[in-house]
Parts: sequence; structure tokens; C-alpha cells
Amino acid sequence: MDRTLEQLFGYEVGDPEDAPTSMIGDIWRSWKKPISDLTPEELGKLVVQRDGFPIVLDLVMPKLRADPLFDGGYYPGDVLSDLLRSPPEIWIDRPEYEAELAALEKRALAAGEDTNFAFRKSLVRF
Repeated sequence: MDRTLEQLFGYEVGDPEDAPTSMIGDIWRSWKKPISDLTPEELGKLVVQRDGFPIVLDLVMPKLRADPLFDGGYYPGDVLSDLLRSPPEIWIDRPEYEAELAALEKRALAAGEDTNFAFRKSLVRF
């Protein structure tokens, strides 16, 4: 798909060069890019910032189904970890995705400890 988040949502974000922070600049750059060209790192940042939902959820869920430890640029399983800790309102438009989280978490935890160490550590509540 060669449409951007700006086109799909019907509004323009600011110029990334004028963004108040580097993170916002990165997010705005992602909004201007065709969604089929978004990198795992860009998707990871969008998830962490909970930006572009529910379209971003539509992009990451197939990746998580293929590999629950999908790496969004921080560590293996970072995207799933963030979604597991997300507030319930992010699932309003996609409740079927929320219903999949437990099975995805179970699969991620079943991976070898050397593979899922950072993911397991991210789930620890202080």
C-alpha cells in the first residue's frame, strides 16, 4: 500500500524538521511515509507513542502473529510488551486483537531464554 498515515487519517502532521523533539520528528516522518515502507523501528516508535492507531495495530498484528518477539527497534518482543501494558482504550476499535494478546504472550514466553530474556524482563512489575 502506498498511502501514508496522513492520507488514511485525512490530516497532515507538521514538518519533521520543525518538530519540538526528535521523537516527534520521527513520528511525523513516519506519518509522511507510505505505510508499506515503514520499518520495524518506525512501527515500534508508533506503538510506544500509541500513535496512528488503529491503523498501526493493523500493521503490527500480522507481524506479531508471525513472530511474537517481533523487534520494533528496542529489543525482541518490545512491541508485544508495550501492547500488553497498554491502556484498554487502545483496543476499542480492534477488540479482536486484544483477545489475541494472551496467546501471543504465551508463545513469546515459550521461546528460549536466550531469545526472550529482555521480553520476560519487561513484564516484571515493580
